[in-house]
Amino acid sequence: MKRRLATVIGLVMAAFMVAVIAQSNAAGEWNITATGAQGTTTSTMTLEQDGETLTGTLNLAEGGSMALKGMISGNAVNFSGEMDAGGTPIELVVTGTLDGDELTGTYEMGEFASGDYTATRTQ
Repeated sequence: MKRRLATVIGLVMAAFMVAVIAQSNAAGEWNITATGAQGTTTSTMTLEQDGETLTGTLNLAEGGSMALKGMISGNAVNFSGEMDAGGTPIELVVTGTLDGDELTGTYEMGEFASGDYTATRTQ
């Protein structure tokens, strides 16, 4: 009896976790506000999702764009990209938490910039 109950509880928990993971969807168009020591900037981002894999493009406020790749697990999001700044490669590393149409977290661009961001899905 205890073994059967443990099996049922395990199956219910597994089904719940699958449902939670399936509900997390980061795909879409995003407006981003990033704040750091350099001040506040805005940019846009497009993300596509295939299972737990994220790909997309970050359109920088200063012009130019950056290809992104990353992962989503539950509501935890992380992605990165690299750009060339006058011959110097700069890697962007982003972590965050997805809550419906809002993504919040931190970003780091090596020694050049770091801070917090909030992104709001527009589509």
